[in-house]
Amino acid sequence: MQWMVDNFDAQTKQKAAGQQRALFLDSHSSHYTLELLDYAQSNGISILGYPPHCTHALQGLDVVCFARMKEAWTDAVNDFEEANGHGINKDNFVGVFGKAYTIAFTSDTVKAAFSATGIHPYNPDIITDRQMKPSEVTSTRVETFMPLQQRSPIKVLIAA
Repeated sequence: MQWMVDNFDAQTKQKAAGQQRALFLDSHSSHYTLELLDYAQSNGISILGYPPHCTHALQGLDVVCFARMKEAWTDAVNDFEEANGHGINKDNFVGVFGKAYTIAFTSDTVKAAFSATGIHPYNPDIITDRQMKPSEVTSTRVETFMPLQQRSPIKVLIAA
């Protein structure tokens, strides 16, 4: 709850100039406390939740910003190593990361993230049926990711 006051509210209240604001959250139940919802309602903030298991398609940070960050990070690391003749360590990590961050997280990138996910301007056709279909089973060997022995009904289901 304190992050709402210290971050989102503090950074958007003046810019909103009395207009309603929207805060997009994933669907984890820990985000939706009575205290948070009461605060949001009394301060002109609409809480909008992404449907479960859909942030891969709807979360602009994942879709645009982090993809751009990955490119910028690779470029920044390569530039650093070429200029200095050695890899990154604890002493220079923050500087290299900061360079990549300022390239990746621009106002244009953030706006592109909202557009690419159909949030603003609103476009429900951006997200395809394929993106929303349930994930497919990629492994049937429970031992590879579940080292604990399963009860007999689970074993029967897995074997099927």
